[in-house]
Amino acid sequence: MGKSFFSKELAKHASMRIVEVNDIVKKHKLYSYIDKNGAAVVKVHPLSNAIRKEAAHTAGHMLIVGHLVPELSVKFDIIVVLRYDPVKLVRRLEKRDYGKEKIRENVIAEAIDYCGNRAKARHTYSEVYEIDASSTSQREKIIAYIKKRAAGTYAKKPAQKEINSMPALVKIAKRYRYGI
Repeated sequence: MGKSFFSKELAKHASMRIVEVNDIVKKHKLYSYIDKNGAAVVKVHPLSNAIRKEAAHTAGHMLIVGHLVPELSVKFDIIVVLRYDPVKLVRRLEKRDYGKEKIRENVIAEAIDYCGNRAKARHTYSEVYEIDASSTSQREKIIAYIKKRAAGTYAKKPAQKEINSMPALVKIAKRYRYGI
């Protein structure tokens, strides 16, 4: 399960408007150039401003979806970081025909928990949850929690479970001979 699927499930249960970061970047051309892997090098400050403008024009709750959420200078109530088994991630990205370097970057970011650590460091005023994207029970618990919070009712914070991807990274490094 990826970000888009999870966000659709959450929005359905909690009546939220979904805003995809990549759509905002494309709509407003908020990138400097496209890198060698085909990724847009995003102008983060203007993107933060564009997200704040979207929020100002949205009645109710908004769900911002994308890898760049931890980088944004925007106040979030809750941030959910979906973690993914690096071995499965490699297979998924290979099916999408990602290049070796792009796969390597994604796997390292997952293994060191870049998004989770960055979100916790930059958004100290937000609740940050990391969940195993393949765990139905973790997804259901966080959706139920956010649904209650969005409705303005009390909700007990879901328990956090540490996700350690380093053993999987070692397995991948041996299998694919990535110089990690």
